[in-house]
Amino acid sequence: MTGVERTALLSLGSNLGPAERIFEAARQALAREPGVTLLAASPVERSAALGPTQPVFANQLLRLRTSLPAPTLLALLQAIERRLGRRAHHRRWGPRILDLDLLAYDERRHLDAHLRLPHPGLGRGYLRPLLDALEEG
Repeated sequence: MTGVERTALLSLGSNLGPAERIFEAARQALAREPGVTLLAASPVERSAALGPTQPVFANQLLRLRTSLPAPTLLALLQAIERRLGRRAHHRRWGPRILDLDLLAYDERRHLDAHLRLPHPGLGRGYLRPLLDALEEG
């Protein structure tokens, strides 16, 4: 841990299984982690999936405070995905039980083979209502 607290914005997505229960399990897993405090959660919204034809996605955004460095937080998100049933070899843009993305980490910019901040998906239109809901909450 760095000791410096930062604000992070995460997206949760699912189009396989009961999304609300999966998201609740993900939020609980995050809340149990040292150095992570959940600040706000948007309502769950549904949107058409990007990519090939597949079930509709449920989406939720979370705002949290964390003392974890961004790469460590990303590794934690990937570990939670695996614990909650995401298979390692999924098709890109394909259906999934859980997708956790680190969208933003304060105002920091980062680019390497594993992490890009802000996340390129942050500007997608389906996120706007969720971002608005976080700001209101």
